[in-house]
Amino acid sequence: MPETTRQSQLEDGSSTNSLSVEKRARTADIASTTAKGKSTASVEALDVNPWYFSDEFTDSYREAFTSKTLKDKAFSIKQPVGDGEGLIVPTPFHMGKLRNTFPKEFLHGLKSELMELNWHERLNDLYWFHQTDDLALNGKQHIKALRDYLSGEEFVRFMEKITGTQLARGYLDIAAQRYKKGNHLLCHDDD
Repeated sequence: MPETTRQSQLEDGSSTNSLSVEKRARTADIASTTAKGKSTASVEALDVNPWYFSDEFTDSYREAFTSKTLKDKAFSIKQPVGDGEGLIVPTPFHMGKLRNTFPKEFLHGLKSELMELNWHERLNDLYWFHQTDDLALNGKQHIKALRDYLSGEEFVRFMEKITGTQLARGYLDIAAQRYKKGNHLLCHDDD
Protein backbone atom coordinates (compact mmCIF):
# COMPACT_ATOMS: atom_id res chain seq x y z
CA MET A 1 0.00 0.00 0.00
CA PRO A 2 1.29 3.48 -0.80
CA GLU A 3 2.21 5.84 1.99
CA THR A 4 0.18 9.00 2.41
CA THR A 5 1.10 12.17 4.22
CA ARG A 6 -1.40 14.05 6.36
CA GLN A 7 -1.04 17.67 7.36
CA SER A 8 -3.31 19.11 10.02
CA GLN A 9 -3.68 22.67 11.21
CA LEU A 10 -3.39 23.10 14.96
CA GLU A 11 -5.12 25.80 17.01
CA ASP A 12 -1.92 27.85 17.35
CA GLY A 13 -1.50 27.93 13.56
CA SER A 14 1.30 25.36 13.40
CA SER A 15 1.04 22.23 11.29
CA THR A 16 1.90 18.59 11.85
CA ASN A 17 2.79 15.98 9.24
CA SER A 18 2.51 12.23 9.59
CA LEU A 19 2.49 9.11 7.44
CA SER A 20 -0.20 6.52 7.03
CA VAL A 21 0.28 3.20 5.28
CA GLU A 22 -3.00 1.71 6.38
CA LYS A 23 -5.87 1.51 3.91
CA ARG A 24 -9.12 -0.28 4.73
CA ALA A 25 -11.91 -0.65 2.23
CA ARG A 26 -15.43 -0.22 3.53
CA THR A 27 -18.08 -1.64 1.24
CA ALA A 28 -21.77 -2.32 1.10
CA ASP A 29 -23.20 -4.05 -1.98
CA ILE A 30 -25.87 -2.14 -3.86
CA ALA A 31 -27.48 -2.39 -7.28
CA SER A 32 -28.77 0.27 -9.63
CA THR A 33 -32.43 0.34 -10.60
CA THR A 34 -34.45 1.55 -13.54
CA ALA A 35 -37.36 3.97 -13.12
CA LYS A 36 -39.65 0.94 -12.72
CA GLY A 37 -37.55 -0.38 -9.83
CA LYS A 38 -36.08 -3.39 -11.67
CA SER A 39 -32.44 -4.15 -11.04
CA THR A 40 -30.35 -3.35 -14.11
CA ALA A 41 -26.73 -3.84 -13.13
CA SER A 42 -24.54 -3.92 -10.14
CA VAL A 43 -23.34 -0.46 -9.13
CA GLU A 44 -19.84 -0.16 -7.81
CA ALA A 45 -19.84 -1.08 -4.13
CA LEU A 46 -20.43 1.71 -1.64
CA ASP A 47 -16.76 2.34 -0.91
CA VAL A 48 -16.44 4.72 1.98
CA ASN A 49 -13.32 6.85 1.71
CA PRO A 50 -10.80 4.52 3.48
CA TRP A 51 -8.66 7.45 4.66
CA TYR A 52 -11.27 8.22 7.31
CA PHE A 53 -10.59 4.83 8.93
CA SER A 54 -6.83 5.32 9.31
CA ASP A 55 -5.61 5.56 12.90
CA GLU A 56 -3.88 8.83 12.08
CA PHE A 57 -7.14 10.45 10.95
CA THR A 58 -9.31 9.01 13.73
CA ASP A 59 -6.82 9.85 16.49
CA SER A 60 -6.23 13.43 15.28
CA TYR A 61 -9.92 14.06 14.67
CA ARG A 62 -10.96 12.72 18.08
CA GLU A 63 -8.26 14.77 19.82
CA ALA A 64 -9.52 17.96 18.17
CA PHE A 65 -13.23 17.07 18.54
CA THR A 66 -12.92 16.42 22.27
CA SER A 67 -10.51 19.31 22.91
CA LYS A 68 -11.64 21.94 25.42
CA THR A 69 -9.21 24.46 23.89
CA LEU A 70 -10.78 24.59 20.42
CA LYS A 71 -12.61 27.91 20.86
CA ASP A 72 -13.20 30.11 17.81
CA LYS A 73 -11.06 28.44 15.14
CA ALA A 74 -12.13 25.64 12.86
CA PHE A 75 -9.96 22.52 12.77
CA SER A 76 -9.31 20.78 9.47
CA ILE A 77 -7.52 17.58 8.47
CA LYS A 78 -7.18 17.24 4.69
CA GLN A 79 -6.56 14.03 2.82
CA PRO A 80 -3.11 14.32 1.21
CA VAL A 81 -4.16 12.55 -1.99
CA GLY A 82 -7.86 12.86 -2.73
CA ASP A 83 -10.59 15.22 -1.65
CA GLY A 84 -11.48 13.98 1.84
CA GLU A 85 -11.52 16.46 4.70
CA GLY A 86 -12.43 16.19 8.36
CA LEU A 87 -13.67 19.53 9.67
CA ILE A 88 -14.62 20.60 13.18
CA VAL A 89 -16.41 23.92 13.65
CA PRO A 90 -16.67 25.04 17.30
CA THR A 91 -19.16 27.92 16.86
CA PRO A 92 -22.02 28.71 16.94
CA PHE A 93 -22.25 25.10 18.17
CA HIS A 94 -19.74 22.23 18.21
CA MET A 95 -20.09 20.36 14.91
CA GLY A 96 -18.05 17.86 12.91
CA LYS A 97 -18.18 17.22 9.18
CA LEU A 98 -16.59 14.59 6.93
CA ARG A 99 -16.41 15.74 3.32
CA ASN A 100 -16.45 13.42 0.32
CA THR A 101 -17.16 10.33 2.37
CA PHE A 102 -19.19 8.37 -0.21
CA PRO A 103 -18.63 7.91 -3.97
CA LYS A 104 -20.34 10.50 -6.17
CA GLU A 105 -22.04 7.79 -8.27
CA PHE A 106 -23.69 6.41 -5.15
CA LEU A 107 -24.82 9.88 -4.06
CA HIS A 108 -26.36 10.56 -7.50
CA GLY A 109 -28.36 7.31 -7.21
CA LEU A 110 -29.39 8.23 -3.67
CA LYS A 111 -30.54 11.69 -4.79
CA SER A 112 -32.60 10.19 -7.62
CA GLU A 113 -34.37 7.86 -5.19
CA LEU A 114 -35.01 10.67 -2.70
CA MET A 115 -36.50 12.91 -5.40
CA GLU A 116 -39.09 10.20 -6.14
CA LEU A 117 -40.43 10.38 -2.57
CA ASN A 118 -43.18 12.57 -1.14
CA TRP A 119 -41.86 15.70 0.60
CA HIS A 120 -43.76 17.49 3.37
CA GLU A 121 -43.32 21.09 4.45
CA ARG A 122 -42.22 21.40 8.11
CA LEU A 123 -42.52 24.77 9.79
CA ASN A 124 -42.24 25.97 13.38
CA ASP A 125 -40.25 28.50 15.43
CA LEU A 126 -36.95 26.57 14.93
CA TYR A 127 -37.13 25.53 11.29
CA TRP A 128 -38.74 25.74 7.89
CA PHE A 129 -37.86 23.05 5.35
CA HIS A 130 -39.26 20.10 3.40
CA GLN A 131 -38.83 16.55 4.71
CA THR A 132 -39.44 12.98 3.59
CA ASP A 133 -41.26 10.42 5.67
CA ASP A 134 -39.12 8.22 7.91
CA LEU A 135 -36.66 6.28 5.74
CA ALA A 136 -36.27 3.44 8.25
CA LEU A 137 -38.46 1.06 6.25
CA ASN A 138 -37.80 2.40 2.75
CA GLY A 139 -36.71 -0.41 0.44
CA LYS A 140 -35.14 1.64 -2.36
CA GLN A 141 -31.65 0.27 -2.93
CA HIS A 142 -29.47 3.36 -2.33
CA ILE A 143 -31.55 4.54 0.63
CA LYS A 144 -31.44 1.06 2.18
CA ALA A 145 -27.68 0.75 1.58
CA LEU A 146 -27.03 4.09 3.28
CA ARG A 147 -29.38 3.35 6.18
CA ASP A 148 -27.90 -0.10 6.73
CA TYR A 149 -24.36 1.27 6.62
CA LEU A 150 -25.07 4.17 9.02
CA SER A 151 -26.78 1.87 11.52
CA GLY A 152 -24.18 -0.90 11.19
CA GLU A 153 -21.75 -1.76 13.97
CA GLU A 154 -18.69 -0.74 11.94
CA PHE A 155 -19.93 2.80 11.35
CA VAL A 156 -21.26 3.22 14.90
CA ARG A 157 -17.86 2.15 16.30
CA PHE A 158 -16.15 4.57 13.91
CA MET A 159 -18.35 7.47 15.09
CA GLU A 160 -17.65 6.56 18.71
CA LYS A 161 -13.93 6.53 18.00
CA ILE A 162 -13.79 9.95 16.32
CA THR A 163 -16.14 11.70 18.77
CA GLY A 164 -15.21 10.01 22.04
CA THR A 165 -18.94 9.50 22.66
CA GLN A 166 -20.76 6.24 23.47
CA LEU A 167 -23.66 5.79 21.02
CA ALA A 168 -26.84 3.74 21.31
CA ARG A 169 -27.37 0.80 18.99
CA GLY A 170 -30.62 -0.18 17.34
CA TYR A 171 -33.15 1.98 15.57
CA LEU A 172 -31.85 4.76 13.32
CA ASP A 173 -34.13 7.79 13.02
CA ILE A 174 -33.48 8.89 9.43
CA ALA A 175 -35.20 11.27 7.02
CA ALA A 176 -34.06 13.64 4.29
CA GLN A 177 -34.49 17.40 4.49
CA ARG A 178 -34.53 19.82 1.55
CA TYR A 179 -33.97 23.54 2.04
CA LYS A 180 -35.35 25.94 -0.55
CA LYS A 181 -34.76 29.68 -0.71
CA GLY A 182 -35.79 31.21 2.63
CA ASN A 183 -35.86 27.86 4.46
CA HIS A 184 -33.79 27.59 7.63
CA LEU A 185 -32.82 25.62 10.71
CA LEU A 186 -31.95 27.73 13.75
CA CYS A 187 -29.19 26.76 16.17
CA HIS A 188 -30.61 24.57 18.89
CA ASP A 189 -29.78 21.68 21.21
CA ASP A 190 -31.72 18.46 20.63
CA ASP A 191 -31.45 17.50 24.32
